[in-house]
Amino acid sequence: MEDPGGLEGDRKVLALLSDLGSSARTLRHQRYLLVQIHTKLSARGDIKPLLGEGCPVDVKDSRGRWRTGLILRFLPPSNSTEDLKVKIELEGFGSDHDTILPLSSPRIAPAGTHTFG
Repeated sequence: MEDPGGLEGDRKVLALLSDLGSSARTLRHQRYLLVQIHTKLSARGDIKPLLGEGCPVDVKDSRGRWRTGLILRFLPPSNSTEDLKVKIELEGFGSDHDTILPLSSPRIAPAGTHTFG
């Protein structure tokens, strides 16, 4: 297996990635594996480069409550001083509750940091 993202020798993460591609049969199992990968990498500070569309995250809603969410898409900055933004779907809520935040926002955290998924 190739070493995605330069994870050189991190056998736990590489094994989880392998499981994600080969043995994860349900979306719930895939989400669990992604949470494990995010948890492992966030401990090392390597999480944000690996975020992508469909990745689970914890997100603080407008009322200050931490919720589980999924990254729907990345939105390009409108000017050179603006940070990359992400559109996040709050799990269990309709699209009218989707949230757009800068990727660097403290309201976005690796999945499982503030919630139990």
